[in-house]
Amino acid sequence: STILTVNSMTSSTEAAFNYTFCQQSSVRKLRTLALSGKLQFTHFRSLCWKIFLGCLPEDSSLWKQHVLLQRAHYDSLITTYSTNIPSDQLSVISQDIAETYQENQFFQQSTIRSMMLRILLIHVHTFTEMPYHRGMQQLLGLIVHLLESEKLEYNETDPLTFFLDARFVENDCYHLFRELMKHMCIWFTSKEVTDEKVKNNNPISKCQDIINVMLKEKDPVLYHHFRQINLEPQIYTVRWIRELFSREFNLDHVLVIWDGIFAHANNMEIIPFICLIMLIRIRPQLLNEDLNGCLRLLFNYPLQQDLNKLIPQARLLLRGCSHDGKPALIKKMTTTSDKTDYLPQPNSRPTEAINTTKALPLSIPRPQSTLPGNTQPCSAQVQNEKQSSNPMKRELVREILQMKKMQTHMAVRIEPIVESLQHQLQVSVFFFFLFLFGIDQFLDSEKLSESQADVLCLAIANLKQVKDVLSGNLPDSI
Repeated sequence: STILTVNSMTSSTEAAFNYTFCQQSSVRKLRTLALSGKLQFTHFRSLCWKIFLGCLPEDSSLWKQHVLLQRAHYDSLITTYSTNIPSDQLSVISQDIAETYQENQFFQQSTIRSMMLRILLIHVHTFTEMPYHRGMQQLLGLIVHLLESEKLEYNETDPLTFFLDARFVENDCYHLFRELMKHMCIWFTSKEVTDEKVKNNNPISKCQDIINVMLKEKDPVLYHHFRQINLEPQIYTVRWIRELFSREFNLDHVLVIWDGIFAHANNMEIIPFICLIMLIRIRPQLLNEDLNGCLRLLFNYPLQQDLNKLIPQARLLLRGCSHDGKPALIKKMTTTSDKTDYLPQPNSRPTEAINTTKALPLSIPRPQSTLPGNTQPCSAQVQNEKQSSNPMKRELVREILQMKKMQTHMAVRIEPIVESLQHQLQVSVFFFFLFLFGIDQFLDSEKLSESQADVLCLAIANLKQVKDVLSGNLPDSI
């Protein structure tokens, strides 16, 4: 197959960059992508975060100058503060970094830990109104992980490589993190608040309001249950919010949630509503537990099957209530007939966590084939059923085995196709623009070279193969 390099697609990537970022409606389109969860398919997520958080102006013609100034500013900070590091701060921050995402090998690299340490120490020196708190390293960790995954080798003819330049990952991480902390400052403030006008801005007070005011209004039954078992709101909500839910979900899901938080509004107003939705999603389990049981659920949040709905549900809850004062969303989520739309069913959590570090290739899980009411392995069931005189049971076993074989066959067939497709789509950022903003509109304004058209056609052909495998129309010989 034809392999495209960034150099061979210079004009295409430049046109795609201009089409995506330099139009009057560009920011609106990017917000729509983020809120719908599609930003995860791009290679410019960090650039969108900078726009949403105000690290870059909406006018793309000003970006280059802003970025140059930001990178130079960080270099000067490194020079100023690298020799003035209090030993007590160094020890505390280093320990927190060492405990960040310990299960992820990326964060065990000494270069990554050193980068995070420098950024946090400089942030503490320059953001004196907000001392360091545990949780900040968690937020920075996700930013570093994202920018490291998106970094590109600089090519002066490709504008995107300037903003994702691998040489300035640390500089860019610092400014994006700093901008995020400006918006998160209120959740980390630890000073005693005596002024009644600002007392409600204390993080503990704000967390209490999420439950004692908002949940009480939206779901009084769950609120009174928490009151009866003496569950204090700040015990779990402070961690949820300070770390922006990064410990409640896996890394890929957290990034999608952050997309929605930043795209909705940079004032973070949606955060309390995400907390409410998280509680309502596991409402049946919480109502059936005592204090210890609820704490176990809230500190080890159950695996969810439809996290793509989390941000839309929170936005719907934020927008208002139905005519009788109770949000229609909560009515639906707490109605038995509609639980399947929003809540995982009992025993729906897989026995092993699925590795979601890579978006592709897709690995199709193979559920255990068991008969209702029978916990024996499928092979034992078949042996038992052979001795059974019930023809319906034998037929049921036969169908289960056939379905399992078909599923395994489809997974084996699809995986290499998806791997090939992933490679073709990731060869250049160009294809992501086509996917997200419409092939027809883009092709009208840019003529593809023969090699570029070959790769695009091959990718489309692979998509058709996936469709054919799923529909059973692809011959086994291919």
